[in-house]
Amino acid sequence: MTEKKAPGKPQLLAPAGTEEAFMAAMENGADAVYFGLKALNARANARNFSLPEGARLIKEAHGQGKKALVAMNALLKEEELPTAVKYLAFLEEAGADGVIVQDLGLVHLAKRHFPGLPLHGSTLMGIHNSLGVKWAARMGLKRMVLAREMTIDEIATCCAQSSIEIEVFVHGAMCFTYSGLCLMSSYFGGRSSTRGQCVQPCRRRYRWGRKEGNFFSMDDLCGLDQVHALGAAGVTSLKIEGRLRPAHYVASVVKAYRLVLDAQPGDRAALEQARTLVAGALGRKHGPGYFLSSRPSGAVTPSIAANTGLYLGKAERVKAGRFFVSATVQDRDRLRVVTPQGQAGFNCAGVETTEKGTWVTIPAGIRVKRGDLVFLSDRTGPAVKLPRASRGGKTSEMVHRAETKAARVLKKTASPRGKGRRRRKRPLRWMRLAGPHSLTGINLKGIDGLFILVDPVTPEAFLRARARVKKGIRVVASLPPVIPEGEVPRWSRGISRLIKAGVDSFEVANLSHLELLSRRKRKLHLHGSYTLNLLNSKAIEWAESEGLSMAQFSVETEWKNMSRALDQVSGIGIGITVYGRLPLFTSRMDHPSYNQKAAVISPKNERLSWTRRGPVGLLLPRTPINVLDREGSLAGLGIDHIVLDLAFSSKDERKMGLHGLRQKKGRSFNLEGRLY
Repeated sequence: MTEKKAPGKPQLLAPAGTEEAFMAAMENGADAVYFGLKALNARANARNFSLPEGARLIKEAHGQGKKALVAMNALLKEEELPTAVKYLAFLEEAGADGVIVQDLGLVHLAKRHFPGLPLHGSTLMGIHNSLGVKWAARMGLKRMVLAREMTIDEIATCCAQSSIEIEVFVHGAMCFTYSGLCLMSSYFGGRSSTRGQCVQPCRRRYRWGRKEGNFFSMDDLCGLDQVHALGAAGVTSLKIEGRLRPAHYVASVVKAYRLVLDAQPGDRAALEQARTLVAGALGRKHGPGYFLSSRPSGAVTPSIAANTGLYLGKAERVKAGRFFVSATVQDRDRLRVVTPQGQAGFNCAGVETTEKGTWVTIPAGIRVKRGDLVFLSDRTGPAVKLPRASRGGKTSEMVHRAETKAARVLKKTASPRGKGRRRRKRPLRWMRLAGPHSLTGINLKGIDGLFILVDPVTPEAFLRARARVKKGIRVVASLPPVIPEGEVPRWSRGISRLIKAGVDSFEVANLSHLELLSRRKRKLHLHGSYTLNLLNSKAIEWAESEGLSMAQFSVETEWKNMSRALDQVSGIGIGITVYGRLPLFTSRMDHPSYNQKAAVISPKNERLSWTRRGPVGLLLPRTPINVLDREGSLAGLGIDHIVLDLAFSSKDERKMGLHGLRQKKGRSFNLEGRLY
């Protein structure tokens, strides 16, 4: 474990979704850039780069004395592992300064076979407290990108207790939910946010009771005022979000943060100049996010439409395929027109500038009416390209060496097919409950085990509940996915009391739990929740190497992917959730307009509900996942336990028992469809 340097000026890390954006970052003061390759990163809709292009970016950055990081931060399907290994081998050859990772199987492969690659834990890992940072250090990660839902004080605590580098997002788009815990896009269409395919349902307009608005659309983050406080807290790297953003945006934002970083704390002139640059970057309404408050209700403005850019005015006159706006518009500008019914973006098909404003030619297929709101969403400059590498040469040699090494690694790590899983007549049936109180009136006929959420303040309630359960049913203490930094001491004390009382089985829902339960004198039996996001055989191997005796496959999986992965593993018990109203959003946000009694209605009339549990708010589907009818097929596949998650179910559901729940209408999630 390397010793971390004393706090100093943080690195400024900028996004590069295109070569133009890369050059804009370089020219305006970035210390480092991060970009994605053509696959396996959490911005699948960005242009991204081929291997030769990536090598050129790395070389160009190094030539300017700067660093280049590569995002491989998507969860990986089983069929994508060979490509991932090839990418790792190539990036080691190309001299990447860091690889940003989320998938635990990828971490497992990289640490064993590519030790020369520095690994940076993605914010999608959901690390939100000092326990998680300590886990990352123990795993050998060089840097951890913290969750965006943290205050400066919480970040400072993590920095103080960390032996590795800490990175935080300081500017750009904010997810409504904790990264890595969002199921919304995947649940309603298989477009997984953990795989870079998110269709941003949080940006849509919802009905909530009698109100309508963008209730889940977070304002953009702007940490200009917190730059020096974050540096003093010990943050190593300040990260700007935006691999989908144009070069104009990258140039303006990078220049703004460079100004503030290089100025003395309290330099108001530099700060005002930086704010002007950010205002011209054409982003959304912005604010300090969670830096100053753990519940910043002002970070959501339901009345404001998302993705609008800089307001130019109203369409004052419309005629002959064009409209007039009292503002200056350039020929290459991209505009967005917002109406009460929705919004549409388009590139100007032509402009005619007058003293009072601009006539804008409307492209075919776009309708504009008088009074529509007009926003400038992008200002495109001339194309900038890096020098093209010659055919063949060093890059081709690097690709060849990477492919050769990747083939050796894959041969070494392949499991003998047919070794297979133990087949059962039926899988063991587990049920998850919200707490000891949920045992009242519950039907446990046919149930083999219980996961019961514990309360660190009153752990004795779990002990009393365990004593009430009839013999033959195993009872495991379950931990919540989110434990804010301020609650870490309380959880540590509560866990110690449980272990002292004889509890030796725990369900872990976040990587920080592995640190919370480590180095205990008593040997513990650990079970992994679906929120660990295990989607391939190497991730399952990682779970076994971490001491888990049972783990759940990712609830987002499709059938084919799970079948392929289970063909490659044996030993550790593997389960999957087959029933439950699983949280689609898990958020720290709390807004005065959020009503737990009223239904939330999506633009497609999907019915949802909002509830608050401890430190988080949760958006729940009215229709549960229900694939209980596939119990036998899952057992044949090698699944040895299934989970009925009743943590968010009604009393009536808990009384139904297996037979009643099997009859309930539900969704198969992606199991019967496709995970993109």
